[in-house]
Amino acid sequence: MKRILLLIALFIPVASLSAQNAPVIGTPQDATLFVGSGLNFLMIPNVSDGDEGVGQEISFSATSSDPSILEINDVSYSAGHTMAVIHATEKGLSGTVSIGVEATDEDGSVQTSFDVSIGAYHNQGINFEIHDIVFWQTHVPLNSSPAFSMIAENGMAPYSQIDLKGLDLSVYADCDGDICTGTDFFTALFKGYLIPPVSGDYYFYMVSGDHKSIGISDSEDFDDAEVILHSVDGIGTNAGEREWKSVQISLEAGKCYAIYGTHWNVHTLMGGLKWEGPGIEKEYIPGEYLSYVYDVFKPSVPANFKLLNTGITDIVLSWSEATDDRNIAGYNLYLNGLRFNDTPLKDTSCQLGNLSPGTDYCMVVTSVDMAGNESAESNPVCTTTYLEDEVAPLSPTSLEAKIVSDLGLKVEWSGASDGETEIRGYRLYVNGELYTVDGLIYEEESEILGLTPETDYAIEVEALDAAYNVSDKSEALIVSTTAFSPYDTSISSTKGRLSILMDPIGRSEGIGINPNYVSGEFLNDPEQVRLIKELEAGAIRWGALDANPLNFKDFTGPGKPITFGRFMDFCNQTGAYTVISCGVEDGSDWRKHPETFSNFLEYLAGGAETTYGAKRVAEGYSQSLLEGSPGMVFEFGNEVWGADAHAAQIGSDYAEYGRWCREMATVMRASNYFDDEKIFLSYSGRRPVASDSYGLYEELFKGDTGEVDWLAVSGYLGGNLNYSPEIDPGESELEYYKNGIREMIRNLNGLEETMDVVLQTCGDIKPTYFYESNMTTSAYYGRLGQAVIQTDYYASLVEKGGVLPTIFHLTDGQWKMVVPSQDYKKLPLFHTTMYYNRYCKGNALKTDFVTSLNTSYDPVGCHIYSEGDAFGLMLASRDFENDWTVQLDLPDELELMRPESVKMYTITGNGYSTRKARIDSSVVSMSDSMLIKVPKYSMVVMGFEGSGAGIENVPLGFYDYKAADSISIYALGGIEVYEINGRDKLIFKADVFPEGILSDAVIWSLEPDSVEASYALMPYGFDVRGSGTCNGNGTVRVRAHAWDNPAVYDEVEVTISGQGSNCNVGIEGSMKEELRIYPNPASGLLYVSGLPDGTKKLEVFDIGGRLCLSAESVDKEAEIDLSDFDSGLYLLKVSGSRELLIRKFICD
Repeated sequence: MKRILLLIALFIPVASLSAQNAPVIGTPQDATLFVGSGLNFLMIPNVSDGDEGVGQEISFSATSSDPSILEINDVSYSAGHTMAVIHATEKGLSGTVSIGVEATDEDGSVQTSFDVSIGAYHNQGINFEIHDIVFWQTHVPLNSSPAFSMIAENGMAPYSQIDLKGLDLSVYADCDGDICTGTDFFTALFKGYLIPPVSGDYYFYMVSGDHKSIGISDSEDFDDAEVILHSVDGIGTNAGEREWKSVQISLEAGKCYAIYGTHWNVHTLMGGLKWEGPGIEKEYIPGEYLSYVYDVFKPSVPANFKLLNTGITDIVLSWSEATDDRNIAGYNLYLNGLRFNDTPLKDTSCQLGNLSPGTDYCMVVTSVDMAGNESAESNPVCTTTYLEDEVAPLSPTSLEAKIVSDLGLKVEWSGASDGETEIRGYRLYVNGELYTVDGLIYEEESEILGLTPETDYAIEVEALDAAYNVSDKSEALIVSTTAFSPYDTSISSTKGRLSILMDPIGRSEGIGINPNYVSGEFLNDPEQVRLIKELEAGAIRWGALDANPLNFKDFTGPGKPITFGRFMDFCNQTGAYTVISCGVEDGSDWRKHPETFSNFLEYLAGGAETTYGAKRVAEGYSQSLLEGSPGMVFEFGNEVWGADAHAAQIGSDYAEYGRWCREMATVMRASNYFDDEKIFLSYSGRRPVASDSYGLYEELFKGDTGEVDWLAVSGYLGGNLNYSPEIDPGESELEYYKNGIREMIRNLNGLEETMDVVLQTCGDIKPTYFYESNMTTSAYYGRLGQAVIQTDYYASLVEKGGVLPTIFHLTDGQWKMVVPSQDYKKLPLFHTTMYYNRYCKGNALKTDFVTSLNTSYDPVGCHIYSEGDAFGLMLASRDFENDWTVQLDLPDELELMRPESVKMYTITGNGYSTRKARIDSSVVSMSDSMLIKVPKYSMVVMGFEGSGAGIENVPLGFYDYKAADSISIYALGGIEVYEINGRDKLIFKADVFPEGILSDAVIWSLEPDSVEASYALMPYGFDVRGSGTCNGNGTVRVRAHAWDNPAVYDEVEVTISGQGSNCNVGIEGSMKEELRIYPNPASGLLYVSGLPDGTKKLEVFDIGGRLCLSAESVDKEAEIDLSDFDSGLYLLKVSGSRELLIRKFICD
């Protein structure tokens, strides 16, 4: 024993003596810092104490060769770590410094050095973007998404580096003449930052074959930019050589200015930004004075940096997302002090591979923004890789379902272990199939989604160790999912139940289209003809602003490229409704000659023996075009509210326009060829919501007694016609779609507001026609997200009394559905419209959608249609972030026919931004309670057959309007005894039933006239007061009639007392008999006659008792000047000559 102890004692100093190596440090990477970046970190890599198996304290010191440029703050190091961190502050000066580093332990020291360059903030070059926006919009797309972008080296447009013909630009198709090159129309934008080299006065030039503009900001904020050049607005001067010169501007050397330059390309492919200034001759701005991004703020440090697991040759780490004042570009991961990644990592987890077994590793993570600013380092995470592991781990022994739901499960497990290394993750199997195909599960729990209700599932789990050895599978857990419930949110809340009712609420004849009609272009193009037929358009429109100045006579008769006859004949061939917008310009024959309207009908339907029927026959159409038509919509002009600006001068007075429409409608209805079952006459309105239309509808419908059938309004959502300025535009495309859906719901609800206004103005409601519809902006156009929202909007319209929503446009501009220049490529809106038209015509049926979510609108647009035995179902996503599951609740009386072979189409794509729709079609077995998946930003359409519904067809424009059936009057303040004494008052309100009816307006009245009382309809209710006269005592009846159903009313009795004074005199006798006031109501002058002899005092009081006028008279007659009086009820008090009398009159 002593001998052994001695060996041990001798061994200890030997071990101590073996630790004689100085520390080891790697060579730090040279670094570059920005002036103004402040506190920075520098890594010292590959640190060890030089003696394997012996832990010694290491101290660090660092020195800067020039502390005036870069000052060392401290060196951070923790014992056992494989890296150290220098914290240093740049002092605002450019230069290069050498950093000396010394590491010391008890065995010695080691030194190294590296260089750090500190330079001015600079990301050389300028953003150059191409936008799919036509030149005539002269839009500066600072906040729009470009079709193409790159960093230009200098101010010259880099067209030689761009494959323009390969860009997906829809505006190319707008040029089809001999001059066209194929890359004619687009908007180009330079956008970046300018740092002048010297202070002084500068001029800027924009080079372009057409119009151009430049703006420059006194800061780094583009919102503050001042326009210094704009060739359209005349800012600056024409400098020749296709250049425009800016106004003079003073700049400061070294200061950063936001700058943009736009040129609107028309045929000539050229562009660029030039400048001249102090000592600078005119030249394209060099890249050294431009920066494509300017951002001096560092992003946040990634939080929650942690080790997920350690292997033999790999490590898995994770962290939380960082934030930045602009955009995060990604993350840098440092392994033992050296950056692991060449480019920023995009994910918030990383697997580091190709490591050495049995080796120490330490890591930190940083975030990087788009400007290259790097955050401070995170907390360090250290681990040691394992040497080996050849034995599989033990499988989990405890597996249980913690949550059992209809569409998913949550399972937990435990008991897995490994004797050599560690359990690094798990795989999960459902019914023998690998569920976790995207990687390992690192926790001992998992949700399993996408399951079927009331179904048995076998769940198994296997464990993996550090060497990826796999355990046996656990014992299977058998779980049965529950019945579907929209209220079960334990696993998923994005689900609902759709109940279909057999009640018609509208009529769909499909979605229409606006083509290029004036020249007949679309009829001369076989591709456009084919596309319209494939689209199965519900209507084809001859309209838009360019119809307003047109004459009837110019589009009738043989030898013309396009006539009304040729247009309507094509509509009839395709089964589409014909839409005609007549001219409204003062000089057009439609406005000058009322008989034009009857001539038009004779032209369409008259025989060859008639003057205008003969013109049609001469064109080659011998039969009446009305006979072969499903119907014709006739618009009295387009957007007439624009008045002169829209070639519609009559629009400056909408009351006059309304009268003219009714007069011309009367002319048309008097024609022998007018067919009120096929011809629908329409006013030109403005917006779907009356309160957004500047009072036009109140003027338009005064005097309407049914002469005109419909109201045409804009169907645009946002975009070039932003009808809802109170909705924030949003900064992201997703927010744009959310705003679009909110605007859609607001407009649909607002249609009922408009109906109410029309009802109260003319006693009727009018179907709403969307004459032009789209959802485009200069930033977003032709995209899947827009198509889904638009089609949902149009489907919803017909459920609100709408008719034939018509899209603008088939082939034109950013609104187009197909791209002619790309072999008539079909954009998503074409596909959603086509499938809607194919399956969704007929009676629109009532639906009821229930979900657990408390939302202001259904998160899935649900629409069902029937036409005989044919049914169509359309489901549109309104939640662009989540998939939804919809359970179908079919009516008991509906018997499905061939339910096993129902076609389902899902119009979807790779993101809501895509312009390429994907049509996923399948044959499904349809049944009650079936589940339908509605993917985010997608639309689902199903066509099926059923019998037993017994649904009667409703007419086009049908609205399930319910009139009031009862009214209940009550007094504010909870008053139940209706009595007025003296100056008291009562305020009455009325509830109209049933709840949710279109109009809850009532007509108030007070009876009988023998009891004088003061009353007025105020914003807060029906105000009833005593008159203060001797005739004001007694009982009156307050009555409220339903506005839309006068036979429905409620009434209450009110007892009035304590009115008047000296009521026993002056009421009887000659004065009462003779005194007269007239006219009543009065305006201007009120005449009083029959006054008694002697001096009389005349006083006028308003209904609140305020004295408004006092005068004396000795005559038998008097005049009272009411010119300064407000409209309302007044009391005239005549006193003197022993008598007192009060008379009521109304000032109008």
